[in-house]
Amino acid sequence: MAPTLRQLISEPGLGITLLTGEEGLDHEVRWVATNEHPDPTPFLKVGDLLLTTGINLPSATQHVRAYTERLVAGGAVALGLGVGLDHRRTPRRLISAAERSGLPLLEIDEPTPFIAVSKALSDLIAGEEHSEALRTAQAQRDLTRAAVRDGTAGVTRTTARLLDGWALVLGRTTAVHHAEPAQAKDRLGDVTEQLERVSSGRVAAASVIIGDEHVLVHTLTAFGRTRGFLVCGTRRRPRGADRAALSLATALLAIGDDQQVLGSRRRDAAVVRLVQEGVVDDPRTLVDLGAAVLAGTSVAGLATTGPADELRDLVDELDDLPAEDVLAVHEGHRVVAVVDAGHLSHVLHRTRSRARLRTGVSDPVPPSEVAAALRRAEHAVDLAVRRDVSVLSSAEVMSGSLGLVAPADAAAFADSLLRPLREHGGRANVDLVASLEVWLRHHGHFEPAAAELGVHRHTLRHRIRRAEQLLGRSLGTMDARMDLWFALRACQFGQS
Repeated sequence: MAPTLRQLISEPGLGITLLTGEEGLDHEVRWVATNEHPDPTPFLKVGDLLLTTGINLPSATQHVRAYTERLVAGGAVALGLGVGLDHRRTPRRLISAAERSGLPLLEIDEPTPFIAVSKALSDLIAGEEHSEALRTAQAQRDLTRAAVRDGTAGVTRTTARLLDGWALVLGRTTAVHHAEPAQAKDRLGDVTEQLERVSSGRVAAASVIIGDEHVLVHTLTAFGRTRGFLVCGTRRRPRGADRAALSLATALLAIGDDQQVLGSRRRDAAVVRLVQEGVVDDPRTLVDLGAAVLAGTSVAGLATTGPADELRDLVDELDDLPAEDVLAVHEGHRVVAVVDAGHLSHVLHRTRSRARLRTGVSDPVPPSEVAAALRRAEHAVDLAVRRDVSVLSSAEVMSGSLGLVAPADAAAFADSLLRPLREHGGRANVDLVASLEVWLRHHGHFEPAAAELGVHRHTLRHRIRRAEQLLGRSLGTMDARMDLWFALRACQFGQS
């Protein structure tokens, strides 16, 4: 939600005076545009505040009216005139034209530079985004706690409260299961058309404005089937935090029952799905749903595939581990797990003990990045199957194009490219390969690379120049650096 014109002109120290258009004070200001063109509308977007010194302001009243009418038609939220350069005060003809057009008109006093207005709006936008993020996180915590404590009824009640409105949970036949408040069930007849659209499968969600309310209809889908519908209404235009809350509420309602949020394995599968789909901004809000592993500081994603009986045995073993160590589910032809980084080696030992299983594992990440870690693990397990290796890390997969090249080919390329450097290192007792690896890892910056190697930057520069001579290539080109990095990664992962 963008700041309003009222908020902007109320910022202390700006020196902005509203001359016309008080009825537009609650319009949202998307950005500030500065333009002196006689017709600036091609350069504007809806919601822009246009600032001008009026240097090209027409002198004829009818032309000024045409100017303000074009701004309104172009979606400008307001016009700000900076006085002191071309106009000592706002011309009366501009005030009259703005009043006639319904365009809010601001006078920017001489000491106030336009950049100050832009900065003030930028600060307001940043503040609003931060507040929205806090509201989103709090809403997600409230919903997960409500799901744990009171199941579907608690989620319905909390959804209505967060929207400052009402909520209905319907079954597959659109029978009312829960209503908050109770009289909200009388609103069902208002959304017959929207329910028909979502129940037919044409859309997953629909919205409509009824009177002064925004009414939204969402399908509740879990485990491949439609469980029902969520219908809710609010008098305010839904904000980002509201939309995030609705996304989580629909997921929780879809997997819930009237007692609790399902049994442990089905609950765990649902929680992993919430993590994978990125429904929650902060996955740690799912701790109350049983994802205790996300309360730690570092986790890894893991994916294992193989014979169904061995996968069942594996997930049985992982279920016996503490919830703070691992969250694992068996769906389809693989086991997917979130593992505390400190216990990853223990879990990998269990997968390696079964020779027919193939496992992909991500690098350790903060809990906030767990969705990406699971994606990397699933990518890695696919490659582990193709390469027929027991365990493959995402670091190996994501090392440039390494995962796409046969090991023998990668080894041959690395040996051919790096041989002159190794031979020179053997003669001069200088490890050019190690120096190049550190230098490339620091994106070609000499100071930090030299500090890591414990040498002077001029020494490192001499080594890089010597490497270029031996390779017969300039390392100032991206192609050369990419080839060299590929070869170095092939060595690191034991392919050369």
